[in-house]
Order: sequence, then C-alpha cells, then structure tokens
Amino acid sequence: MSFFLRLFAFAGTAAAGVTLGYYGLALRPSPQINVTAADRIALPPSHPMPPRPMAPIIVPEPPAPRQPWTLRQEAATVTDLTNVYLSVPSEEALTCGPRRRASLILRCLEDQTSVYIAHDCATPPTDPDGWPVDLRLGDGPATRMLMQVDSQGEALGHWEHQAARILIERLLTADTLHLGFADADGIANRMHFPLSGLGSRLDTLKTACHWAAVPSWEIGPRPLPVEGAVNTHDHDQQSPFRPPNAPPPESAGHFLSGSPQAADRARNNPPTR
Repeated sequence: MSFFLRLFAFAGTAAAGVTLGYYGLALRPSPQINVTAADRIALPPSHPMPPRPMAPIIVPEPPAPRQPWTLRQEAATVTDLTNVYLSVPSEEALTCGPRRRASLILRCLEDQTSVYIAHDCATPPTDPDGWPVDLRLGDGPATRMLMQVDSQGEALGHWEHQAARILIERLLTADTLHLGFADADGIANRMHFPLSGLGSRLDTLKTACHWAAVPSWEIGPRPLPVEGAVNTHDHDQQSPFRPPNAPPPESAGHFLSGSPQAADRARNNPPTR
C-alpha cells in the first residue's frame, strides 16, 4: 500500500473515533443536582414582589342641577332704570303656531312689573276683560282666571303691578305651573313650566322694579264696603286667581283636563259680566 493510501486510512479512522466519543458524551445522562439544607442557608433569601401601586379612585361629583331660568338685564332707553327679564320655556312643545315652546316671562320694564305667557296660539284681543285661562300650582286645584291679551294676540298675562306681583309671589309656593286655555278655534292647549330656582333669581327683578317689603294695597285702613263695589284689598275676592267677573269655580280646570268637549263648553261660555 502506498504511503498516501495509508495516510488517508489513518486520518479516516481517527475522525471516526472522535465522532463516536462525542456521541457517547451526548448520550451520558447529566448528573442530578440536589440542594441540601446547608445550600438553602447559604442562598440569598427570596423577597416577594412589592405590590404595584394603585391609582386612587376618584368618584366624579354629580353635575349641578341645570338652572331653568334665563336672566337678562338691559339699560332702559329713556330713563336710568334697568329692565329685567326672567324667562323659562315650557316642558313640552306647543301644538299651535311656529314657536317650538311657550315661555313664562317675568318682566320689569321701565319700573313696571308684569308676568305673561308668550305663545303663538290664536288668542285675538277681542274681549277687554281678558281671556279665560286655567292655572294650577303644583298638585293644587285648578283655578279659572282672566288674563289680558297683548296687542298681537300672542301673549296672555298680567301687565299691571298689583296683579303681576300677586301671581309671581304665588309662583314661589310651587315647583310647577300648569296652564291651559282654548284658542280662538276652540282647540285646548296645555303647557307646564318648571318653577324651581325662581326664588334665587327674583331678587334682581324686585330690586329693578323697587318692590316694597309690604305692598301698598296691604297697608292702611281698608275702605268701607259699598254695595255693588268690589273690595280690591281683599285678596280672597280680588286676585289673579279669582277676578270678580270670572266664571264660577266649578268650570275651572276644563282646559287642563284634556277633554276637548269640556274645553269647547268652557270656551263657548264666556265669563258673565
């Protein structure tokens, strides 16, 4: 055999031996590691993970109740007085006219107090005594009264200080004003106005219109009764809730009852003169 053949055979045999050696090491099981008590003492103690910080839970405060009343002030054009307007929309939409909702308006204009309901229903100013309207404060009974109509026939209210102040002060005793009337076509219209928050806004109007602590019609001696005359100092007989020429009390509430027949009967039965 030549030298090169012997050298090649020797190299192949050596390579095969190395391969078998590595294969044997790979098949040999790894020694088991046992941790003794001494090892446990020597090992550093394991500390539990600290708790993760928690963000504080912030409970949002409930929103403040919405103020239903809108307050508007403006300087009078002629005098140095201040005109004040307090208004609140009705809770439901109107069934007549292009206006979306009626508005209850308390006004001080040129030192004159008035209260009225602005609407778009057909209430022409044909009767100088006023338009029959049913009012109810809160859960109280309905009361028939007469309200004056503005020149456009789109508002019913009290335009004189005494009648306006008496009605405004009674609005402070309830949380809702229910109002109903029939228009010129005999259609019953009902509306409701929230009254909450009126007390906190009314002082601005009272100051602008120079309200006295005690109204003038409640002080001083009362006049002697005259046969056939109305005692205007007696609020039980003369008030926005019971004018002397108003219909009898048993007819009150027809416009608030929701009965078209009752509303028609009340509308077609005007107050007795």
